[in-house]
Amino acid sequence: MLFRSRGVDLKDLQDVINWSAGGSLAAQGNLAGQLLGLGISRTVMMNHGGSGWDTHQNNDATQSQSWESLFGGLLDTADRFATLPGRGGGTLLDETVFVVMSEMGRTPALNNGDGKDHWPYTSVLVMGPGLRGGRVIGATDEFYYGERIDFETGDVYRNGRDLTVGNLGATLLSIAGVDPGDFVPGVAPISAVLL
Repeated sequence: MLFRSRGVDLKDLQDVINWSAGGSLAAQGNLAGQLLGLGISRTVMMNHGGSGWDTHQNNDATQSQSWESLFGGLLDTADRFATLPGRGGGTLLDETVFVVMSEMGRTPALNNGDGKDHWPYTSVLVMGPGLRGGRVIGATDEFYYGERIDFETGDVYRNGRDLTVGNLGATLLSIAGVDPGDFVPGVAPISAVLL
């Protein structure tokens, strides 16, 4: 019955929502703002292909334009969300957590062709309400392998824990007010970033 109700809601909104969002991050952000603001969705996944991220040569020259486009699109989306009413009385920006990540890591150092090869570690940018921002959690050692951290402080700590995607998921659940133990039992959130 819930799905039928959702289907009716979406059909009623077919002429209200601009479904023809282009491929740019700003256009996707406009559609995301409509869907989140109307309560149609609680999460939205957007894609930023840029001019290509899989650069094994000339990394800086190739990716500079992609980085500018990514951060410009994020800023446009955040600015747009700051003008839209949220579901709880503030703005949509006050209620939205942004997660920027890739499904694959890249080596921290450049290879012989000034590019970056595939690597089992990646970076994630998280911003929004419920977070203690302005800091970096995690590090790599002299061989570029992930260091263990203390989840309470966020500091590198030899006797700490490995930082995994499960910990990121538990942290995002905590930000949303959901007990991560219900979904990822035994996986700790990174409490150093939580307010």
